[in-house]
Amino acid sequence: THRMMHIFPFLYKYHKVHHEYKFNTTLAAQYNHPVDYMFTIAFPFLVAVVLVPWAHSVSVFQLTIWTLVANLDDHVGYSFPWSPVRWFPFAAATEEHEFHHSKNLGCFGSKLTIWNSLLGGYERYNNSDSLDKKKK
Repeated sequence: THRMMHIFPFLYKYHKVHHEYKFNTTLAAQYNHPVDYMFTIAFPFLVAVVLVPWAHSVSVFQLTIWTLVANLDDHVGYSFPWSPVRWFPFAAATEEHEFHHSKNLGCFGSKLTIWNSLLGGYERYNNSDSLDKKKK
């Protein structure tokens, strides 16, 4: 959904509010236009809940907390080596989301690298001369 917000101009006009922050801060994590929030945070969350309607309320609460923590982790502006958000295979690096905010290009999958690999999103990141990008 994040990629859609960049591709379609009628959606980007709402998402650009989030990109007023050129560098990530925890304030940027929740700084969204209501339409952007619905598409990029609420809708994917609701899809997950609808796909597993028998989920226990504790599991739904854990998903809620995980969504909030992962979003804050993406925008904290620092790559904590102990962050549980980065423990999973294909987890995107903090530096990728920093690049996305500073250049407003590429690295659309802030949680999983697989989306950037499959749909394209690393071209500009891999070709950038940014000193703080993730070393391959």
